[in-house]
Amino acid sequence: ANASALCFMLDSNDKEMFEDAKIQFDYLLDQKPLQNLPVLILANKQDLPNAMFISQIVDELRLRERKIEKWCIQA
Repeated sequence: ANASALCFMLDSNDKEMFEDAKIQFDYLLDQKPLQNLPVLILANKQDLPNAMFISQIVDELRLRERKIEKWCIQA
């Protein structure tokens, strides 16, 4: 209830689990106490050859389309 930011980590190399990560991300953003908080997304395993590009993750999570005032994605 007293959170000042939301930090969300996902495995950017596991495309099979990415859909589950999107569902969880949507769920968190729908929670009243977490709305309007800055969001930090940690895209884990970017060093692996089959990892999703940061731009793909941004698109898949629809970060530019959401009503999140401040967000950042970190590889």
